[in-house]
Amino acid sequence: MKISDRAMLLTSAAEARYAERAGIRVKRLQEADKGNIWAADDPERVAKRLAHVRTTERAVTASTLMLTEHVPPLDEIDADTLVAQLAQERAIGRDDLVTPQFLRLALAAAHCVGRITVRGPSGVLLGYGTGMLVGPSILLTNHHVLERAADAAQSEVTFGFEASTTLVSEERVFRLTPQKLFITDEALDFTFVAVSPTDSRGVPGTDLGYICLNPQEGKAINGEFVNVIQHPNGGPKMFALRENRIVDVLTNYLHYVADTAPGSSGAPVFNDQFEMVALHHSGVPERDSQGRILNRDGQPWTSDQGEARVQWKANEGVRVSVLVERAKELARTIEEQAQLAQALDLSRAVPQLEAADPSQQTASDAVASAQRPSIKGDVATWTIPLSVSVSLSGIFNREGPSGSTALPAMTPALPSRTSALSPEMSPELMRAVGRARDVFRTIPGLLLVRAGWQFTDGWITDQAVIVAIVEEKKTTASLLEQGLPKLPSTFDGFPVDVRQASAEEFYELSRLNGSEAFTERTANPTYKKPPHLSLPRVKEHMKVSVHVSPEQGWPVLDAFLQETNRKLTIAMYDFGAPHIIDAIAKRLEAQSAQLQLVMQYGASVGTGTKAGDSDDADTVRTLKGVLGDDFEMQWANVGQTGSLWASAYHIKVAVRDSSAFWLSSGNWQSSNQAPDAPPADQASAKALLTNYNREWHVVIDNPTLAGIFESYIQYDFAQSSGFVPKGAELAYELLPPLDPDPREASAEIRTFDPLEIDREVDVQPVLTPDNYVQVVLPLIEGAKSRIYLQNQYINESLDPRAEQTYIQLLKAIARKQREGLDVRIILRAENGVEARHIEFMKTHGIDMGRVRWRNRTHTKGIIVDSARVLLGSHNWSYDGTVLNRDASLLFYDVEIARYLESIFIYDWESWSRSTVYVRPGKPKVQEIASPEELAELKAAVYQGEIRARRLFHPDD
Repeated sequence: MKISDRAMLLTSAAEARYAERAGIRVKRLQEADKGNIWAADDPERVAKRLAHVRTTERAVTASTLMLTEHVPPLDEIDADTLVAQLAQERAIGRDDLVTPQFLRLALAAAHCVGRITVRGPSGVLLGYGTGMLVGPSILLTNHHVLERAADAAQSEVTFGFEASTTLVSEERVFRLTPQKLFITDEALDFTFVAVSPTDSRGVPGTDLGYICLNPQEGKAINGEFVNVIQHPNGGPKMFALRENRIVDVLTNYLHYVADTAPGSSGAPVFNDQFEMVALHHSGVPERDSQGRILNRDGQPWTSDQGEARVQWKANEGVRVSVLVERAKELARTIEEQAQLAQALDLSRAVPQLEAADPSQQTASDAVASAQRPSIKGDVATWTIPLSVSVSLSGIFNREGPSGSTALPAMTPALPSRTSALSPEMSPELMRAVGRARDVFRTIPGLLLVRAGWQFTDGWITDQAVIVAIVEEKKTTASLLEQGLPKLPSTFDGFPVDVRQASAEEFYELSRLNGSEAFTERTANPTYKKPPHLSLPRVKEHMKVSVHVSPEQGWPVLDAFLQETNRKLTIAMYDFGAPHIIDAIAKRLEAQSAQLQLVMQYGASVGTGTKAGDSDDADTVRTLKGVLGDDFEMQWANVGQTGSLWASAYHIKVAVRDSSAFWLSSGNWQSSNQAPDAPPADQASAKALLTNYNREWHVVIDNPTLAGIFESYIQYDFAQSSGFVPKGAELAYELLPPLDPDPREASAEIRTFDPLEIDREVDVQPVLTPDNYVQVVLPLIEGAKSRIYLQNQYINESLDPRAEQTYIQLLKAIARKQREGLDVRIILRAENGVEARHIEFMKTHGIDMGRVRWRNRTHTKGIIVDSARVLLGSHNWSYDGTVLNRDASLLFYDVEIARYLESIFIYDWESWSRSTVYVRPGKPKVQEIASPEELAELKAAVYQGEIRARRLFHPDD
């Protein structure tokens, strides 16, 4: 197996650190060899080590690294005497004798160490690593072993994978469950992930025990030995004992000489008391005089030889004390903090121990019993196989039955109102899905096997199923005729639901699988945050007009445009409404004002309210013809290999004279900006509400904010300079007939006047790819009473990178529902919704009973606690929240929040329903290869013969 790029980066970094400290390392090791312990390491670290030795002295009295004589309390002996005694009686680097007790501790620790089998989203084997249980059903390994929760969800850990000619190896396989806990850090190269509580046979894993992580310093210093328990090269468990010397202690790392190999990544590194001191993650290779890495034969090493052939001269592990502190910082939710606390519970420290008779205990018994202390008064006693008595004074203060002290609850109780169990939370289903992937993988046309939900009578149920996504769903007769196998109706006790891939799903899977079927959309956009620009929170005096479409969108926008004197700077996704084009052209021509425009190339085809709209290219030609040299524009660099943004330049912002700006969820199309607004009477109001989009807009007169957005638009203009979009259009998906909502006929008709503010306002500008998740995730997690979310859609993402960004937003919403908050969601309905998107929400914990559907909702907003509100252009998808160009504003303002909340409640109660048409998976796609074909498609749409939308650009 070739060495990975990630492993090479880790190796290079470790090597640099090793080389950097050559002089310090040699000098200190020389002092250690002389017995000068105080000079072998930093004095402060040595002092901590001596104090730690004192507290654990009686734990392993026969260990050669512990003092063999009684150590009086530190206040009864001066430091010099203690150092001298320690130097005389410790056999650092010279004595490899160990006691049976040492081996018993090694076996007990080894019981908690397993081999990780890493698989990708499709179930393909990616490699192996080592990990250890550090809490009840909590595994610790390297980040470079498990980088993403999506990979962890397909991976497993095997305990008891050992080679022996005299003992039967009892292998036990456990699935990883990252949806319960997944905390990772690339810089320090660690990952905490939850493990299924039962193995593949349904047997609980409580007997495995776990290794305590003690974040206190003082567990190891220069010159001491360490022990590594590992699965090198993915093989059986191996021990590297004693002849593994610490050669340097850095701020974040330990360097040591040990016999490790690939597959050892993620292995625990122990001192001789079998306290974990580091997490092994990389090595330092030997090099020749020309700087070439050497293999084990002393010859130049090449990457095709694999890591196993590298000659390592030292190894590097991340210090436990450092990774523990970092993990605490990363655990942001209550659930994460509670689970992590089980691995970092300092009440399991061992300050006082008494010898016990371990003759009748196995290694697994030793660790298991350590988790079941007997508690009397304020003293808890473990057996490991030593009796461990720990004073609990001041730690536990709740009385249990019969006057005993009860252990504190580590996980907060959840309210009784919870959503149904998700497929990932069912070990049986996930095991069945994994086996189904192996069994079905050779079937032609099979794209994906995943967990899902059964739909009955057009709506989602609580029945979990195995979903098999195929390129084309065939009848039984067709399969027999073509000699193709038929997928079973059930597998391992679960129904098998065979579905044909939707158009978007097919292209997404093709992209992730490296196919050439989809080359128009880049998976790795090249946008870089501008180093000279920032998005600060602004709290200043400003004039603000908050308003909504369809009733007030165009009147307010028209007034905004008519006040232009010098320049309009516009960033827009779609721009084809004739009344907006005409208003801008007339005003700017009259004022000899300039227009700078950045826009995505394409056309938004439609019928009804958009039947007379022009495509973007026609808009540009019209404006250029009127404004001449006062008009400059640039097509946004998007949607192609090497583009700045993945699939859409989806922003909707216009800056006027560098001092005021308009920002919205809606494009400049007739459907977003009704030309007949405001309504003259109830009848026209009903016509507007029935036929045009619901949008949230804002106009702000404030030079600071206007300057921020104008600078970013100009940056986009410059970065897109020279970009020429491809002439051919992307494919269009043919849509089903409109899904009428019977509630609309009897809906209460209300319209809302703009909210006008002239005072200090606190607002945070938000852009993707710059800061959306960083702003919105804390917004959701900080909710105390209610969250109201209205968006065009919440779409599934098959991209594994979404797990750490976009999907975290959805999980945060679900957590707030489980905590009992009033969480309501309104999504768009009239085109129907693919089953996979509904499953995606339910799978990640969303209570579908609190989701409603409204025709023509195009708003992208979130209201929290009636006090904070986000509005803008961000759809909820991986691209929309992470990779595209979108713009929003987060207002920390009760008046604005309550104004929009009243409109949300009106939409919820009068215009929304609880179910939606579920679109079939069969893709109906018309590929556009020429302007003539596009014209034919648009003509058919305008004449009402068909309905269509651009794939991957479902905006309106």
